[in-house]
Amino acid sequence: MTVASVQSGDVPVDLQELGRVTAFNTSFSLTAAGGLTSYRLAQYTVPPLATYSLLQTVTQPIFEGGALRGHLDQTKARYQEVLAGNYRKTVLTAFSDVETALSGVQTAVDAEQVASVAARTVEQASGLASNGFQGGNGTVLDVLFSQTNVFTAQDALAQARLAHLQSLVALNAALGGGWKR
Repeated sequence: MTVASVQSGDVPVDLQELGRVTAFNTSFSLTAAGGLTSYRLAQYTVPPLATYSLLQTVTQPIFEGGALRGHLDQTKARYQEVLAGNYRKTVLTAFSDVETALSGVQTAVDAEQVASVAARTVEQASGLASNGFQGGNGTVLDVLFSQTNVFTAQDALAQARLAHLQSLVALNAALGGGWKR
C-alpha cells in the first residue's frame, strides 16, 4: 500500500483512518513548574495557572472532535464516491463485454450458415463430378479436385462451428457464468 493509494481514496476508510484514531482519544499531559511566588501576589490572583493549562489540555480534543468527525465523514463520503465510480465503471464494462459477445455470436452464426451452404454446394458439385466420371463424361482429376473442395468446405464448416461455440462460451462468461475445475 502506497501513500498515493491512501491519498487517492483507493484504500478502505478504516485503513485510511487508522492513523487518525488517536486524534479522537483524549490525551493528558501534566507539567510541573516550581518557583517562588509572593504570598501577596497569590492572594489577588485566581487559582494557579497549572490548573488552566491542565483544563486546556483536557478540553482541546473535545473542541477538535467536531472537526475530526467532520473530516472522517468527508473521507467516508469520498470513499463512497470512489465505490460508486468503480461500480459504474464495472457495470459499463460488463455491458460492453456482453454487447461484444452478442455481436461475436451473431457473426459466428452468420459465418456458420455461409459455411454450411458452401459445404452443401460443394458436396452437390462433387456428386455431379462422380456421376460424370461414372457416366464417362468426366475424369478422375475432376473427382479428386471436387473431393478436395468438399474436404476443404467441411473443414471450414467445422471451424465455423468451433467459432460459434467459442462465441457462446464468451457470451456465457460475459453474462457472469463460469465453472469450477
